[in-house]
Amino acid sequence: MVSIAGSERTIPIDSFTPQALSEYMADYGGRVTGEGLFFGAWIDDDLVYLDLSMNLGGRAEAEVAGRLESQLAIYDVMNGKVISL
Repeated sequence: MVSIAGSERTIPIDSFTPQALSEYMADYGGRVTGEGLFFGAWIDDDLVYLDLSMNLGGRAEAEVAGRLESQLAIYDVMNGKVISL
């Protein structure tokens, strides 16, 4: 999975509510259905990160796309691992 630059939203975990998630999905939902994108979420250091992500066919392609999207890491769905770039 590779996050799409510009689609990120960071919310402190103690402020993360169903309303915050609904607002994010309302803001970006149109892009998910039309472009083959997915909603992504993860927690790190008491922050919830929301983004739009694309699932690419292989690691090499994902690494290139991740760098083009100015990402620090990509996610390997098959192995459940974060891959730092």
